[in-house]
Amino acid sequence: MNRILMLGIMCIMVATTAYAQWRRTNGPPGGRLTTIVANDSMIIASSINGGIARYHAGIWSEPSERGMTSLILNGATLIGRSRDGYYRSTNYGDTWQPLAVDGALFPIGQSLARIFQDSLSISADGGTGWVVRGRLPRYASRPVLHRGDLYVLAGFANDSLYRSTDAGAHWTLAAGDLKAYGGQPTQIADGRDRLLMVIGRTLLLASTDQGEHFTDARAGLDSTAAMDWITSSDSAVWAGSYNQIWRLDGAQWIRMEATDLTAPPAPHQFGLAVATKHGPALLPTRGTKLVPLNGLNRSSVQDMAALENAVLASTGDRLFRSEDHGTTWEECGSFPAFSLFTYGTAAYAIGGELRVTHDAGRTWHPVTPLANDANAEFHAMAAEGTTLYLGHGAASRTDDGSTHWSDGGMLRSTDGGATWLEANVGLPMQDSTYAPVTWLAAGNGWVIASTAAGLYRSSDHGLTWQASWTGIPNDDLIPGGGPLYNVDDHPVVLAGSGLYRSADGGGSWSRLTPETPRGKESDMFPGVLDGVLYLQTYDDLGDRLNVFTYAYDGHGWYDITDSMPPGIQVYTLARSGDTYYAGTRNHGVWRRDDDAAHAPEDAKAEMTLTAAPNPASDVMTVTFTLRSPGAVHLSLRNTIGEIASQIFAETLAAGTYSRRVSLRGLPRGVYFVHLQLGSSSTVQRVAVQ
Repeated sequence: MNRILMLGIMCIMVATTAYAQWRRTNGPPGGRLTTIVANDSMIIASSINGGIARYHAGIWSEPSERGMTSLILNGATLIGRSRDGYYRSTNYGDTWQPLAVDGALFPIGQSLARIFQDSLSISADGGTGWVVRGRLPRYASRPVLHRGDLYVLAGFANDSLYRSTDAGAHWTLAAGDLKAYGGQPTQIADGRDRLLMVIGRTLLLASTDQGEHFTDARAGLDSTAAMDWITSSDSAVWAGSYNQIWRLDGAQWIRMEATDLTAPPAPHQFGLAVATKHGPALLPTRGTKLVPLNGLNRSSVQDMAALENAVLASTGDRLFRSEDHGTTWEECGSFPAFSLFTYGTAAYAIGGELRVTHDAGRTWHPVTPLANDANAEFHAMAAEGTTLYLGHGAASRTDDGSTHWSDGGMLRSTDGGATWLEANVGLPMQDSTYAPVTWLAAGNGWVIASTAAGLYRSSDHGLTWQASWTGIPNDDLIPGGGPLYNVDDHPVVLAGSGLYRSADGGGSWSRLTPETPRGKESDMFPGVLDGVLYLQTYDDLGDRLNVFTYAYDGHGWYDITDSMPPGIQVYTLARSGDTYYAGTRNHGVWRRDDDAAHAPEDAKAEMTLTAAPNPASDVMTVTFTLRSPGAVHLSLRNTIGEIASQIFAETLAAGTYSRRVSLRGLPRGVYFVHLQLGSSSTVQRVAVQ
């Protein structure tokens, strides 16, 4: 189960009709790119958890899920460093092989260089073969290539500059006592026609005589300018910090558009490739404004919620909102939010701390339900009618391996969250604290809490609690509490061997059947939308996961893999009106519109559709009204869009019609009555018992 948590394969997808297609929205931006490199034909970016992304001819592709902390693009060879060492790719990230090499790697011109035990080695074949050039001066930093020669800062205080004219075989002192220029040198860089040196972060000097003399090179820089990096190409020199970019024009620096960088930028044939907190961008060689490289939305979306006409998306450490179906996103909060819960016109962000919004996410305010303990960790919320429930607490391991609880328990509110009271009667205690509550689910007359000591239920609005794991083997309960959901007004919990369901509000549990037919059922996290449970299972194929997706409507499982964005793992779901949203792992937010619901207004007015009784068992009556004559097709479809029953296909005049539909022989589950008039259509969700 720990493996599932690391993989993060959580809840999954919505499916109704097959004609509604998923497409990516424009965000939320982010992804926290850790490195970006470029050559004349492409830009390659990486994030630790998001894998490799490649930009070529205006199109992004994502060849590998292997994330790298740093990249080197040396000719046609891509070198990446991860937590477990160096890797090498000769096809720009499609495949990777371990690179057995010690020391620090970096590019020097067209070659790959390595420093190991004070020796400089050069590789001309992308890291396969190495030639030792010579020993570096004592306490040397990384060499820099400038006008064909190598330069390096050395000495205990970086106060000496050495030069090599034979690719590092021999070194001579170019300048000593560099601290006399005003402080301790921190870096040197190639400035095309001059050698640049930074002292501290704010003093920039330049030399045009191979480092013998340096003069002030801050012309055009303002007092806030800081130099954390300097990079150059055949056409320009750029320098800056992680929120400033400057370009050298002759001997004058010109300020570029300010941005928040997540990694040092890289020269590209058209300018400067930049990794920002909003995603990758390009700074044209002679331009001053960043051009976003659209199409790569690498944020992992932990949870989503719909409130009024806005959609909220949490990337774990930040919150974003969109009011135009994901076309544009604005950051509306910079705080942890691992789950979102809506109640009436309010939405709560839960990330250990608790915050609430009453204006659809525009502003957020801290909530302190425990007046005497503002540091409590909050984890879960649920609502049963007019009662709100809030679980809190923390668990930690002691030196002897036992578990210690702190600040645990349950709170309830009957006034919309304005005031909270403790609701712990019957919950287990350890020393003087109640068990931490990590998941909650509530339905008609019941609420279930997943705690560090097992499942507990209440049938009196949280006034008292009783143990609730009858039917679940003791060794099958997940330590700390498994995920809980309400499926068709029945609680469902994830245990060690799979899903369990209760038909009596938590009084007893039974294994959810039928079980999913393929994939690793124990490695999953379920999710619920509109009373239907969605989950992913997977086959681990090594470098990639083969993901399958199912929907459970309270009666059976339906494979909806083909109706989802291909090859994408989904963390969370939300619905706003007739638009469905899927928050994904490292691919931003995807959306799917109900084609019938988004038909033009005049087309929607063409017809109405109802079905009764609903739910039904043997027969239901479908009633529809046509505003204009035409060819009519009426069918019953399952959750993946397949026609379960072709009711009729006729040409009808305007008017109201009724048709009796036999349901005998159909498996129990959710279906959709689909009415089509010409090019317009509408649907009605029905349940077959």
